[in-house]
Amino acid sequence: IAILSTTLLMSCGSDSKSSGSSGDILQGTWEQSCIEDPNDPGTYDEHEYEYTSNSKFEYTFYTYDDSNCEDDNYGEFITGTYTLGSEITLDDDSKVFEYNTKVLEIFLRPESDSTTAAFNSNNHCEHTDWVKDEEKDVTNCDDYSDILGSHYDIADVQGDKLFLGDDDSNTGDTDGNRLTELDTTIEYIKQ
Repeated sequence: IAILSTTLLMSCGSDSKSSGSSGDILQGTWEQSCIEDPNDPGTYDEHEYEYTSNSKFEYTFYTYDDSNCEDDNYGEFITGTYTLGSEITLDDDSKVFEYNTKVLEIFLRPESDSTTAAFNSNNHCEHTDWVKDEEKDVTNCDDYSDILGSHYDIADVQGDKLFLGDDDSNTGDTDGNRLTELDTTIEYIKQ
């Protein structure tokens, strides 16, 4: 199962026309509509980020077999904390905010009979008792070890659109390896 590491590099930033303080621009829900997964052609994804006023986030990721995002495969649910840092200037002179997350928990839920059977037959995360539409805690599963912990990202908010850092621009595993470019091909809409 291809799990996108970019799902963890969630962020938010400044209104590109504003300067100075970021205020509480993260608070609320941001959604990405159904798009084809660039890392797994023929698979489609939807993402939702919810940021609360107490610096916590919940991230939901669904994968589907169809371009209408109706034939569910599985859902991934991630919780953690976040901080919005200083405004920085990128090499192209655009201004964004530093954005840091710390992933604390990861849950997975198969949402089709075929995915449930595949999880069980593959002993996914050392479980053979997967049940359709029931979540399991996979926080300590080796398959998700690169997701846990701290991530260093950038992002920008332009009106009601959120643009995240491009995970091909750096590793994002330390502050010194913070992502350095925005991915403007994927946008998340404020709900």
